[in-house]
Amino acid sequence: MGLKWGDIDFNRAVININRIQVLKKGTNILEFGHPKTAKSRREITMPEMLKNELEIHKSQQEKNKEEYGDYYQDDDLVLCCNDCGIPFKNSSIGSNFRSMARKAGYPISFHDLRHIHASLLLKAGEHPKVVSERLGHSQIGITLDIYSHVMPGMQKETAKKIDNLLANE
Repeated sequence: MGLKWGDIDFNRAVININRIQVLKKGTNILEFGHPKTAKSRREITMPEMLKNELEIHKSQQEKNKEEYGDYYQDDDLVLCCNDCGIPFKNSSIGSNFRSMARKAGYPISFHDLRHIHASLLLKAGEHPKVVSERLGHSQIGITLDIYSHVMPGMQKETAKKIDNLLANE
């Protein structure tokens, strides 16, 4: 939620995760803070499809800045803000996303997108270390503990690999 346009390198197609957005303790004021751990600060390579969508979104934001003029609150936020740049609160993002997802027939939460991303990558055979880095987990064991259930065929695949190795000896 703290992603800013300056965190995106379109030439290299990477997103740098450097900050989070949090409510200031005891207030209703949003502020930016540091991610929980050093590993939470990370660089993520973007798929081409996301890069293209972000370029379109940035263009729309530029139009909004022109339209709203001095009323536009320019915090350089990529997402999680309304048309005039005002940041959404965590709770409103979650409830609005959940409502839209249910209407579309997907009973998921905003945070579930993170789990879906990891599960799909692992199911597609992506190395758990890469998935762990994308999620910002401090240790690969955390990723494996949480997501190992999405890799049920691993034991069978391992047994086949052993058979193939031994057959070639």
